[in-house]
Amino acid sequence: MVLILLLSVQYTTLVVVRYDTIKGSTHYLFTSLTFINLLIYHGIVSNALEHPIIDRLKPLVATCSLILMSVFCGLVFFFQDIRHHDLAWTLCCFSEIAALLSLGSLDMLDIYLLGLQIHEQG
Repeated sequence: MVLILLLSVQYTTLVVVRYDTIKGSTHYLFTSLTFINLLIYHGIVSNALEHPIIDRLKPLVATCSLILMSVFCGLVFFFQDIRHHDLAWTLCCFSEIAALLSLGSLDMLDIYLLGLQIHEQG
């Protein structure tokens, strides 16, 4: 299941990266699929080592990332041409970057726990 999920992330990411040729609804669909698949991946992958702080922090960071990405999506779909609305464009850019940084921080938390697990076994 995890392998299929990660392969799916690779495929959807390739579509997203090709923004110069794949635009519009298809680009937005594959961006959201990539984001959702990564959140599901982090939800499925369990930590072999229990850590009281990180076990609470991961769902909080994932929720923040989901909220920020929802703000981004809402702004993109609410405004016809968002680049002509300075405040909305700034908020849109900030929410997208913050959502991706918080999603990426889930990887950092997993790597930290893996390091602790390796240290305990060594």
